[in-house]
Amino acid sequence: MNESVDVVIVGSGLVGASLSIALAGSGRKVLQIEASPEQALVERWDERHFVLAEASRLALERIGVWPRISVKTPITRILGHRAGEFGRLEFRADQYQVPALGYTVPASRLHAALRDGLAAAAGLERWQPARVTGMRQTNDGVLLDVEREGVSQTVRTALVAAADGAQSSLRALAGIGAREIDYRQTAVVAALRPAAAEPGLAYERLTASGPMAILPVDSQRLGLIYTLPADEAPILQQLSDAAFLERLRLDLRDRLGRMTGVGARQLWPLKLTLADRLIGERFVLIGNAAQSIHTLGAQGFNLGLRDAMALAKVLCADQDDAGAAKRLDLYARGRAEDRDQTVRMSHGLVRMTASDTLPHQLFRFAAMTALTHVPALRQRLALGAMGFR
Repeated sequence: MNESVDVVIVGSGLVGASLSIALAGSGRKVLQIEASPEQALVERWDERHFVLAEASRLALERIGVWPRISVKTPITRILGHRAGEFGRLEFRADQYQVPALGYTVPASRLHAALRDGLAAAAGLERWQPARVTGMRQTNDGVLLDVEREGVSQTVRTALVAAADGAQSSLRALAGIGAREIDYRQTAVVAALRPAAAEPGLAYERLTASGPMAILPVDSQRLGLIYTLPADEAPILQQLSDAAFLERLRLDLRDRLGRMTGVGARQLWPLKLTLADRLIGERFVLIGNAAQSIHTLGAQGFNLGLRDAMALAKVLCADQDDAGAAKRLDLYARGRAEDRDQTVRMSHGLVRMTASDTLPHQLFRFAAMTALTHVPALRQRLALGAMGFR
């Protein structure tokens, strides 16, 4: 036997890193296992811009990560509507007595802040690169076979937390199934350079091709998430900058003014992956390993971060058996409503906005009218978007 710990966290992406940092100094002996070399993670190309909900800001503040994020732009106004239909939806931070409805953070800066947080985490042991090759239960724990620097080692742990992404190999080792829905859409993500930009404005437009979001980054840049049919996205990725901006102008109808430049374009296929359950014997799924959702609504990382914070809370409640069934049941019950509501909202929005049938058009009109004129409904939607359930 080579090692014995309380918790093994597999994966050091955004959610796995957040959980590891949250558990640092908790008294738990924590081991984090990451398959990719650190340099590969540092150099990973990621043009996305995350929208962090206000609840996520508070969570990252509590674990000391928020001050490490070097670029974070407050969203003070959200404006959205559907092309070719009447009405629009608008939210302003001052309506809800908050400084911002959310914050735009470049993916590279969020990754960097979490890497710095991991490096500073007290008492956290990290194996990287290392890969879990086997998992088996014993009477009082879990044995993990880990390949590290060409050597096979065995780790005994009370709990395994899988944060290894939508195609989680740990989920498969635990025998937990997952269903997948391919939306046949791909997000083209890039930075835009505007001729002029309204500070704090996040704009979402639902087009015939799919939802488009344009996010504030700074006075020189906007973040673009441009959802297109999967077979069309690679074509737009290869267009010249001028041709790409012209296509964007046609979809935007010049509502945000002229765009003078576009950065490198990256493609992200969009699918819903939903694990059949969140827990097993001494085993828990968090983040994309538990559920990977569409970018519409910008709730993916925010939901995963709430997973991490909720799990950290139940693990820090006392120093008893980290993998006890009662503890994991408490976690799963606590996450069920938020998870179900967020997944249903995301999936429902995709289906509702993608259809041009008359019933869907009438439903969208009725929903827009209700949200415009019923303050209680608007507040409920706004609070949900800010991560408060």
